[in-house]
Amino acid sequence: MIDLPFDPIQLMREHPEKMRVPGGLLTKRGPQDYVGSVPAITGTLFFKDAHLPEVREAVCACFDVPEDELMAYKARLLDEPKLTKTTTLPDRL
Repeated sequence: MIDLPFDPIQLMREHPEKMRVPGGLLTKRGPQDYVGSVPAITGTLFFKDAHLPEVREAVCACFDVPEDELMAYKARLLDEPKLTKTTTLPDRL
C-alpha cells in the first residue's frame, strides 16, 4: 500500500460531502447540481457452511438482536485491552 502524508479515512469522516461526485460530470454539459454517485466502502462476511439451513438461520438470528443489546456488546468489546482470536461472541449474539 502507498504511504500517504494524510489519513484518507479520517478525511472521509471529516468531509463526507467531498465524496459526492456531481451528476453529469463526464458529459458535454459538465457537472450538474445533483449527486451522481458517492463512493462507498463495503464489506462481505463469509460463513463456513453458509449453504446449510441451520447456519443461515443462526446468521439471521444475529440481526434480530435489539440495538441496545448490540451497543452494550460493542461497548464491552471496545473496553477490552486487546482482542484475540480466542474472543468469542456470547450465545445471544
